[in-house]
Amino acid sequence: MREQIAYLRERLEFAVSNNEKCFYGEISDCLVALLVVAEDKRFWSHWGIDLAAICRALYNIVVHRQLQGASTIEQQLVRTLTGYRELSLGRKLREIVLASVIGDFINKREIAALYLCCAYYGWRMNSLAEACNRLRISATTMSNEQAAELIARLKYPGPQLASPGRQALITNRAAYILQKAASRDSL
Repeated sequence: MREQIAYLRERLEFAVSNNEKCFYGEISDCLVALLVVAEDKRFWSHWGIDLAAICRALYNIVVHRQLQGASTIEQQLVRTLTGYRELSLGRKLREIVLASVIGDFINKREIAALYLCCAYYGWRMNSLAEACNRLRISATTMSNEQAAELIARLKYPGPQLASPGRQALITNRAAYILQKAASRDSL
């Protein structure tokens, strides 16, 4: 496990150095707030692992035979940086351990910012900078609606050939995120 932690640290340093402009200050607070609302509502209070979400997901698997996500933003960042994607219990456990130590290297705001910088938003949008450029959005002055659309693309990445169905998914997810944020007064 020490080798994997060292590898994670190396990948973090590489990601930060390659995303300095994005990582150091070019991400709006609105974008971070909407990320937390959409992807990890207990982000500010857990240490990389959301036990309540894991229990909920296990319950849904056992009782309803329905898969449900339980990954935290830290786990998503670990998956993005390491490239570990195989569907196995071993990968999930490794991801949980690495997510629990990522906070030793960077703080919570930096974790969210780095995930946003490195995330996949769709075809030819392999980072926040590429997504903003392709969608003609300013990373620093985007509106709440533009930020919600970007966050929606984390769940529904834009395909090479845009379809009305995919755009409807993105639009509906963005509206849902804004509604959740308004009810929580996150913005």
